[in-house]
Amino acid sequence: MRKTIISFLMLVCFLLNACSQNEETVEIDDKGFANTLLVQKIEGNIASDDMTKIVKDKEKITETLEMVKGLEVKEIEVNRMFEKLRAQNAYMFSFLENDVGDTEKIPYAFYILEDGTVLFTAENVGSPEYPRVSLDKQEDLLGEMREMLDVEF
Repeated sequence: MRKTIISFLMLVCFLLNACSQNEETVEIDDKGFANTLLVQKIEGNIASDDMTKIVKDKEKITETLEMVKGLEVKEIEVNRMFEKLRAQNAYMFSFLENDVGDTEKIPYAFYILEDGTVLFTAENVGSPEYPRVSLDKQEDLLGEMREMLDVEF
């Protein structure tokens, strides 16, 4: 009986550990990498110039990154991420080292869906890892970012 209980407890611990292994906290080590923040509203899977804002203020760019720091996230398959993006309107926040239009890869980006779900395109700046999705909806985050960045669309 005692062996059975110990075996059962070990199994439960193993399963709990396995379930939480792909959960993590958003950490952005170098918040000063970006010189440009491109904010775009995506409605009906379309982004337009009149719903795009370019932010050059380094302090606001850093503050935007700071606002997502500490969010609890987990890995999400790329196809599942695109399904979520197609299902709702979203705001895309793209952080660039140079000006918009330069032929550079976007080192870091995230989307905030209208329901408060946050989708990160990668684990960290310049990381080729799987995308991440927030564990909890962040209903107020988009409004706070829009206000801080003076985004009116």
